[in-house]
Amino acid sequence: MHACYGDAAKKILRLYPGKSGEKLTAAISRFVTDAWFVHPSRQLLDGMAQVSSPAYQYQFSRSHPTKPDLGAPHAIDVRYVFNTLDESFDSDADNTLANHVTDYWVQFAKAGNPNTENLPPWPEYKLKQAAYLDFDLDIKVGNHLNQQAFEQLEAANLKLSGVE
Repeated sequence: MHACYGDAAKKILRLYPGKSGEKLTAAISRFVTDAWFVHPSRQLLDGMAQVSSPAYQYQFSRSHPTKPDLGAPHAIDVRYVFNTLDESFDSDADNTLANHVTDYWVQFAKAGNPNTENLPPWPEYKLKQAAYLDFDLDIKVGNHLNQQAFEQLEAANLKLSGVE
């Protein structure tokens, strides 16, 4: 971390506590998620919010049913988008979530807006509120996804690029 982020590494590491074993694995997973996925997508969304094209952010929080300690691994949402759940996901709640996710994606592909009458509203991403939809067994709206990590990573990356 220090080799990559220099002095900012200490602040960043405080956001991801875990010194050994499963806690360290979980901390690394959270860091990689924030650094490789959340932070870059947030930068893109902030740019999109300044032009006329609407943008929508989401987080997929539904953990793997048989491995909940892993959280929601990268690309697990694809099973729900295409409604291709295997037997380990075979529950009414997971099937309902898959149907909802598929409906949002189809609606977005058809209209450029994922919202339909039958689903919870998915707010458009705007700079001030930075709204996102959190897909879990209960779908809910959140704001400023992982904001503290975003701010630390943004500051560190700007410093690394010489733009402070």
